[in-house]
Amino acid sequence: MQMQSADNSSKPISAVSSIKPALVSGTISASLACTGAAVLILTTASGAGFSRGELIAWFFAAYVFGGLLNLLLSVFYRLPFGGVHSIAVVTYMSTVINRFTLSELTGGYLMAGLIIFLLGWSGWFGKLLTHLPKPLLDAMLAGLMLHYVINMFSAVRDSPLVSMMSMIGFLLAYRFRTHVPPLLGAIVFGGLALGFGTPLPALSLPDFIAPSLFLPSFTLQGVISISIPVAILILSNDVAVGLAALQKQGYRPPMDRTLLMTGIATTAASFFGAHSANIGGMMTVICSSDEAGPHDRRYLA
Repeated sequence: MQMQSADNSSKPISAVSSIKPALVSGTISASLACTGAAVLILTTASGAGFSRGELIAWFFAAYVFGGLLNLLLSVFYRLPFGGVHSIAVVTYMSTVINRFTLSELTGGYLMAGLIIFLLGWSGWFGKLLTHLPKPLLDAMLAGLMLHYVINMFSAVRDSPLVSMMSMIGFLLAYRFRTHVPPLLGAIVFGGLALGFGTPLPALSLPDFIAPSLFLPSFTLQGVISISIPVAILILSNDVAVGLAALQKQGYRPPMDRTLLMTGIATTAASFFGAHSANIGGMMTVICSSDEAGPHDRRYLA
């Protein structure tokens, strides 16, 4: 009886210790979408002359539909999907968004969602990704990581104090890496340096504005300049990389169903003027990594 009681008392401790790294990895993954990615949307919308209501609709659809998509996929399939929307698409759209009206943008995003949906329905994309050689999958992940590594050098030049404090936080946390993820230490110390070194403007509570729906219009130029590039960027920079990361970690993700649901979510988001709602490449890499805890618990990230 005493041995049984001891075993039962150790189970909650083991469960908590296995959930903690998943929660930390999930928070770090979400911070990628809620910081730099959000700034990109703000900058792009400002450059296009969007009103506050149009910007709110864009934010609403990208983050709500994208968040729900990844939440449903993670819970239903018990796989560590991560992401919200495509950062690569926002970066691309910042170069062409001024050429189109909001209704044309809506139509272009809608067609991109339909293209992704049809690729998932046909099964072609899943078969292609299944037969890709492992070294090519590794190269895809390395190419994604290289982008962030290169950006570190420009970050050190632009914000030396924040960069130095982030490095100190990483090294300090690395000494206690069994209890604290090193990346969390970098974020905490970097955030402190940013808070003390950068004056923040006073915040005021804005009036509530409900997100608006937009009617799509379809043009050949919209299909060529928006739909096809957006679909390719989502598939190559986000979906393919995310699925490859899951495969590399020993998971068997439902590729065609992931594409189907991504197409549906992107199509739904397009009616609010949002560019996409999809699983993320780098975010899924973080949620599925060894630092996210035991293999069967990483979906909690």
